[in-house]
Amino acid sequence: EGFDTLVIETEAALVSAGEYNILKSGVTNIDNLVFANEVDVDAARLSTFSQLTFQDESIVKNASATQLLVAEDDLKVFAAGYKGAGTFGGAVTVEVGDDYVDLDVYASELNLRVEDGGVDLTGDVQVANVELVTTWPEEEVSLQAMYGAYFEVDSTDVASLTTLTVTGSGYVDIYNGDWQYGEDDEVVLVSSALVTIDLSGMDAKSTLYYSSVNELAESISLGAGDSYIYLNNSTVDAADTLTGLKLIDLSVDLDDGEERAPYDDLQVGAVVGDDFVTFDSFVKTTVTETDSFDLALTEVAAKGVVVNGEGGQFVFTFGGDTYVYANIGEVTLDDTDVLVKIVGEVNLDHLVNTLNDSWFAD
Repeated sequence: EGFDTLVIETEAALVSAGEYNILKSGVTNIDNLVFANEVDVDAARLSTFSQLTFQDESIVKNASATQLLVAEDDLKVFAAGYKGAGTFGGAVTVEVGDDYVDLDVYASELNLRVEDGGVDLTGDVQVANVELVTTWPEEEVSLQAMYGAYFEVDSTDVASLTTLTVTGSGYVDIYNGDWQYGEDDEVVLVSSALVTIDLSGMDAKSTLYYSSVNELAESISLGAGDSYIYLNNSTVDAADTLTGLKLIDLSVDLDDGEERAPYDDLQVGAVVGDDFVTFDSFVKTTVTETDSFDLALTEVAAKGVVVNGEGGQFVFTFGGDTYVYANIGEVTLDDTDVLVKIVGEVNLDHLVNTLNDSWFAD
């Protein structure tokens, strides 16, 4: 009884048919099969082992969600049934300890646990569920220890990713979409499929950095820790929604030894002409009582004064929620104007302060 481990080193990176037969029929009562060298393995032919551990850079094919893959170095994983071109196959389960690895996954779903280490995700996966576990030091001993468990993803490296859920405690770095300059030095956006980002299960010690130029409407749920959010392409036509936004009065000085409560820093911007514009001149406004959000938004847009290609910038509440609006171009409501929805009513003074004085604008 217990959890038994066998460490092996194959003669070549590509495991042979004979080696598979020996491992399947000649090895019994082993739970964890550890590969000490670089390998290319078929997990389906090693199904008698509940866990496969890779100590060197490796490739795993035909992986399943029920067999745990432990990565101590960079790992490329193909789920059983993955064929590409929209055929994603099944789910896979991966665990990373106190190592920093590049994880390249090809599956319909990734279930990932990172404990005191870090992962940079790439590949072709639709859904990613990530749990971060951090053993926080009592004192700050290094930058890595300050960050804790770390997860990073750039949606342009995982083009099929639509849904990302992160729970636990650590640092999360998300880049949603990208941009480049075209032949005439105009900004060209790189599309992204990532529209559901749920960090609501992150604790108060965690940190999120989220930067987006995604043209699609995103739903972003924030956790209990600090968040730094840059929405650079949230429009009337495809407005992003923020849930759980925490704002504080940053002008209040802390007493000696007093810790600041976690809060969220929000910045919004847009592509205007050949460059990005960051908006930092927001003011509060109100709208005439109406049941129509379209009419309320049209009223707000008409309040703008165009200066150097930028219109008015306003925050307001409607129907129990809060909205951030910035007019681009003419003082009329256009689908390309900036619009962000914040679920619930927040302190508008604090919202104006964080929008106008955000660290992104420094």
